[in-house]
Amino acid sequence: MRTELTTRTCVAVGCGRDPEGGEPQPRPADPGSLLCRPCRNGVHHRLGRLPQLYRASDGLLNAQSKQVERVSGGRNIGIPLNSGAVEARANVRGFLAAWAQLVVDERSVSAPDRTVPAMAEFLLRHRNWIDRHPAVGEFANELFRAFSRIQRLETAVPIRRITVSRCPEDGCPGELEAVLRPQDSRAGSLIRCTHTKEHTWPTERWSSLRPPRRASASLTS
Repeated sequence: MRTELTTRTCVAVGCGRDPEGGEPQPRPADPGSLLCRPCRNGVHHRLGRLPQLYRASDGLLNAQSKQVERVSGGRNIGIPLNSGAVEARANVRGFLAAWAQLVVDERSVSAPDRTVPAMAEFLLRHRNWIDRHPAVGEFANELFRAFSRIQRLETAVPIRRITVSRCPEDGCPGELEAVLRPQDSRAGSLIRCTHTKEHTWPTERWSSLRPPRRASASLTS
């Protein structure tokens, strides 16, 4: 199937979007593609990173958060699952499986294994054909949504809060609360006052504070 590409503009949803809220001005499609160069590169980059993000989300399946559901069956003890992580991962698998099957059907090629890395690699091998497919705009839109959803899981880490003592600042009625985040979290751990937000201490200054008055701990997200 041959498609006339010479006078087309990019078919990706939101291409050339005005950050001020004006009407989008789609860029010209790249030669040999129905996508412009930036959108085309964005599609290939996100497709290549999906397996990495999918693997990274493994540890969030049982993370304690506000989105925890309890799944059980029979007499088994319920397993706490992070519904956001479950849904984001299912969205990635569904996206890859659907488009891999389209390539298999239309190109008469062998199907990849039904794993996220295998399906993503398969679509990358056929990326030039996909870039010219009439449905590539839909492909790009679904990919961007699936990518954004699973990428947001990186910041959905559990946070432990512990009340440790009274605020040492003169006249402050607040208490000190330790906010403990995982070591690989973008936002570091700190101690802060529950009354005055300017009263904060980084981890390296914790030893200079008063000894803990009590240690009532809770888990939040």
